[in-house]
Amino acid sequence: MRYGILEKWLTDGRIGNSGIGYETAQQLALHNARVYIASRSQERVDQAIQKMRQTCAGRKLDLRFLKLDLKDLKSVKATAVSFAQQESRLDILINNAGVSSQQPSGSLAGTG
Repeated sequence: MRYGILEKWLTDGRIGNSGIGYETAQQLALHNARVYIASRSQERVDQAIQKMRQTCAGRKLDLRFLKLDLKDLKSVKATAVSFAQQESRLDILINNAGVSSQQPSGSLAGTG
């Protein structure tokens, strides 16, 4: 069985090569989950995916990049549309992101 997983790392787009988000994504992939890693930086996600695949050599990991910028609500909508075009369902959503004091661009906050 395959699962659609959206794993968001950090709001500033930094992808770590360790930490709870990395380990969660790797463990889910090792248990046959399809893992989408959402971030602004495809390069950093690709580096994390490459490290996971090297660490788990010989295992098939279904890890995918999903473009997402939480500071831009248009990006959030575009990410949701992109995901819906690729998958028929989302079984688990893991939000592993820091708290930002900046209001997202396009935010409806304060508009009444």
